[in-house]
Amino acid sequence: MTSNSRYSVALRLWRARIRANAQALCTDLALCRNSLLQAADSTPSAPGAALPTPARRPNPTRRCCRSTSGFPAAPPGADVTARRCRKRSGREEKGGRRARRRYRAPPADGAAPAPPRPASNGRQIITKHVYGLLEKECHLKKITLPVDAAENEPKSFIFMSEDALTNPDKLLVLIHGNGVVRAGQWARRLIINEDLDSGTQIPYIKKAIEEGYGVIVLNPNENYIEVEKTKAQVQLSSDSSDEPAEKRERKDKIQKETKKRRDFYEKYRNPQKEKETIQMYIRDNGSPEEHAIYVWDHFISQSAAENVFFVAHSYGGLAFVELMIQREAEVKNKVTAVALTDSVHNVWHQEAGKTIREWMRENCCNWVSSSEPLDTSVESMLPDCPRVSAGTERHELTSWKSFPSIFKFFSEAVEAKNSSVKPAPMRRSNRIKYEEL
Repeated sequence: MTSNSRYSVALRLWRARIRANAQALCTDLALCRNSLLQAADSTPSAPGAALPTPARRPNPTRRCCRSTSGFPAAPPGADVTARRCRKRSGREEKGGRRARRRYRAPPADGAAPAPPRPASNGRQIITKHVYGLLEKECHLKKITLPVDAAENEPKSFIFMSEDALTNPDKLLVLIHGNGVVRAGQWARRLIINEDLDSGTQIPYIKKAIEEGYGVIVLNPNENYIEVEKTKAQVQLSSDSSDEPAEKRERKDKIQKETKKRRDFYEKYRNPQKEKETIQMYIRDNGSPEEHAIYVWDHFISQSAAENVFFVAHSYGGLAFVELMIQREAEVKNKVTAVALTDSVHNVWHQEAGKTIREWMRENCCNWVSSSEPLDTSVESMLPDCPRVSAGTERHELTSWKSFPSIFKFFSEAVEAKNSSVKPAPMRRSNRIKYEEL
């Protein structure tokens, strides 16, 4: 027998076995249905009693029971009917699910339609929770910005301790980095995946209050609010150009089609955002740099503290350098020490002068992400403040890992200032004398 003949014989046997299996399955289903109908027609049994189960029939295609004697003949076309029933029931079930998703119960007579259910926003939940902790556990108060804001004007805010402006000794100012974080947070990723201690500024605030500091928590990323765009604003934006009428009509038609497609995809991706919004920037707080300068002018510079300390993470370091460029004399007179954690500032790009760079070398220290142990000196190519290791290679963890070293640095800076000696900790003994370029 050739290989083709053997293959055709095996294929016929395989098809016959599948056909026999389908007929046996249809027979079992018919027997089960008859048993259930008989049980339903009979006298009802006690509550909770189980329905009678039909006897299990052996599979006629297995070797141990090839004989099909005793099996009732399957009705003609039973396998095809079973397949059609299964297919129809699947379509009906899928259609039912779609209908349930589309259906919304009509409101009662005289009642307003229910508003759409808002999608859960993890960022807002975390932000509100941290704000609550700042007020309840840390006993900070929320201060609205601008201080002379009108009732309908966009507003921001910061957090301050009760003695922030009256403490005669020490004041601590906290500035977080850029992005989605808000006041009281270092990194949202740490809050979600690690804990509140590593991801928020709460340990710094509690430690500062224990050691007699006043505290101000900046909110440099709260720069604008989003409001719904009115029809007049939408029409004004489309009619603002001085183009010929035909060209403007053709352009408006293309823009409308593009807008329609974009709105459709946006509604599909975010069903809750159905209307256009416009950003209204907060007066004098439209960027992290403006925010830092505004808080300095209205709060920090007016505080009674003799020693002001800054802790600035990532982009907050850039905001502090910009503050020093704009208010150099005031900062030098009032600030005792600055702790930066993996700061992204650049004295060349920000055009910091020679006197600013010299002051930063003496009064600032930057804890950077590094594989070296904590407080190990790290060389830098820029002529700014000394750099030491934060004891971690993760950027977002630098503020938490350097937490004990920063307060030690502040204490030694105060002692050095009182004894009129330059502070020694965290400084490189063989500091490089940078050439002025």
